[in-house]
Amino acid sequence: YAAATASKRLFQSLLLLDPVIFPRTMYEDADSAMFDLSFILRRKNQWSSVDDMISRLEKRDTFSRWPKDTLRDYCTYAIDENYKLLCAPEGEASIYQSGIQPDSNIYPLIEKSKFIHDIPIHIVRASLGESANPFDWSVTTPDLVKSFKRGRDTQLKNSRHLFPMEEPDI
Repeated sequence: YAAATASKRLFQSLLLLDPVIFPRTMYEDADSAMFDLSFILRRKNQWSSVDDMISRLEKRDTFSRWPKDTLRDYCTYAIDENYKLLCAPEGEASIYQSGIQPDSNIYPLIEKSKFIHDIPIHIVRASLGESANPFDWSVTTPDLVKSFKRGRDTQLKNSRHLFPMEEPDI
């Protein structure tokens, strides 16, 4: 967002890791793009310790591919001193829901940008998939690259939306 709306060039280049930018049509009809966010709202919000959080998450498919040190860092910094999530499930759900509203449509900002078209932009996307788990596949529209004059698109094979944590050395 900052790169698209800036009054001066802020970046030499951009690397977008599976950005949650939907096809234009989803922003035009937000009612048809409603998500079932109940799985987020059911997330556990309180833990007894960092180790408690790790032991539960490492068994879940979403986190099973993460290196142990990455999972430990995630758990250590995701909770407060009382072992409660810093980003409550309600807050996370509202991020997803507001992200598809018409006023979240970034395409007009990209088109009007004075500087974003002058820099190389590399979009790295996770695999497209059919899994019921939205963290298993990319929601980034494959056409996003066409919005940038110097855009480049890479789709990783056998990767999920959380691939930066699964493969931190990539």
